[in-house]
Amino acid sequence: MKMGFEVNKRIVKVMRNQRVTAIVGGKKCYFRSKFEYAWAKYLQWLKDKKQIQDWFYEPKVFTFAGEITAPVQYRPDFKVIEGSGAVVYQECKGYHDGSTNRKFQRMAKYYPDVVMELILQRIPRA
Repeated sequence: MKMGFEVNKRIVKVMRNQRVTAIVGGKKCYFRSKFEYAWAKYLQWLKDKKQIQDWFYEPKVFTFAGEITAPVQYRPDFKVIEGSGAVVYQECKGYHDGSTNRKFQRMAKYYPDVVMELILQRIPRA
């Protein structure tokens, strides 16, 4: 009896992210997608225009102590130091999914003073 999981019929989630290794603003980074790379170039442009002080790619891991289900830790894509000196963490997404919601909910629970921004490449349909 066939159950639909034969070798040639496996269900595969296709990720279209293309990793990029590049130097942006003198920083060598291993970006997980072309969208992150493009956002880094935009942040560097803002830095060059003195609109932000600096930006960093994946500099910090936040842990959610006591959680037993995923996510138990989270590494935002960018840390941005604004012109005022305020720190903002940014997450770049090509699309919005449920795992992003859980990460942001846990950040709000465990790190309520950390400012998070979601940068979407595409606006979700209503």
